Amino acid sequence: MRKNAEIQLNVYGTVVKDQRQLAEVLVDYFATIADGIGGNSAQLRSMDDFKDHPSIQRIKQESENWSLTPYVKPVTRGKVLAALESVNTNKATGRDVIPEKFIKIGAKELSQPHDDVFNSCINNSVWPSD
Repeated sequence: MRKNAEIQLNVYGTVVKDQRQLAEVLVDYFATIADGIGGNSAQLRSMDDFKDHPSIQRIKQESENWSLTPYVKPVTRGKVLAALESVNTNKATGRDVIPEKFIKIGAKELSQPHDDVFNSCINNSVWPSD
């Protein structure tokens, strides 16, 4: 494989050779790829919103000791820290436009506020829409 090989991309019938323009096309694509995922089911915000979800119905069918409100264990700062430290820095920046490298570098400082937010959501059975 050649080092620094020039990449070309066919974009709607036009071959893009300029590397800066190519990068912009890829950034636009990956920044919007997840926009349509989830539909209305992505808007669930409380435990009641989940009661008719297919995964909950399946659990209910398979479980003998079903309760209407599934128990969600609180997260620990250690688990949040481990998750933040394991972020893959070779992936593209997400919709929040925060480079994964920054998340990994600041994992220790970010773990406590994230832990607080996650546990608040669990304790109050309220889920953010985004």
